[in-house]
Amino acid sequence: MVAVEDALDGLKWAESIGGLKGLIGRTDRNFAAIDSWVGRTPWMGFLRRRAGDPLADFGLPHLHRPLVQGADAGAAGRFRQGCCGEA
Repeated sequence: MVAVEDALDGLKWAESIGGLKGLIGRTDRNFAAIDSWVGRTPWMGFLRRRAGDPLADFGLPHLHRPLVQGADAGAAGRFRQGCCGEA
C-alpha cells in the first residue's frame, strides 16, 4: 500500500506544478542546466554524439577526456573508479 500512496503523492505533486505542461517545463529547465554545465566543462560530454542520434540516452553526461578515450577498458575503468568511484 505504501507504493500506491507514493504513486498518488507523485500524481498530486505533478498536478500542483501544472500537470503535464509543468512536468515538461521542469524537465526542459533541468536539461538546460545540465547542458549549460556540460558546455562549460571540457572533461564532460553527452553520450549522444550527433544531433540526429536517437534520444534514448537523452541527458546522460559522461567523462570526455583524451586520457580515457583510446585507453584500453582496464585503464579507463581504473580512471573512472579513482575519479568518480564507479567502475
